[in-house]
Amino acid sequence: CRNCHSYEAMDWHAQSLVAQRDMQKAMKEGKTCIDCHKGIAHTLPDGYESDSPVYEEDFAKL
Repeated sequence: CRNCHSYEAMDWHAQSLVAQRDMQKAMKEGKTCIDCHKGIAHTLPDGYESDSPVYEEDFAKL
């Protein structure tokens, strides 16, 4: 997930002012994109099911 989901990969200028504010707040709080957007921004990658124990183990490592 973090290959794409990182603050370094974000195009801050492409975001609305509200999104920029929220993302900067999350960054200061040590949150990741996944903390707020898990399962709502796009579908899970092939091979992952949200109720799968493997998925939960992978997610816990983030």
